[in-house]
Amino acid sequence: MSGWLTYPKTVTKINLFDCNKITNTGLAHLSNLTSISLWRCWKITAEKKQELRDKGVKVFF
Repeated sequence: MSGWLTYPKTVTKINLFDCNKITNTGLAHLSNLTSISLWRCWKITAEKKQELRDKGVKVFF
């Protein structure tokens, strides 16, 4: 599944840098996150970042 991010369910913080393979769809299944850094992840839209914030996730970019 190109564009999907997989990680152990115990992870609550993720830092992504220059990660242009991750898409909005790839972030749709994330759970347990408290913060995510999306530095230079150009395929993630502002709407998706806001959706994560609305779920209580701290989004840095």
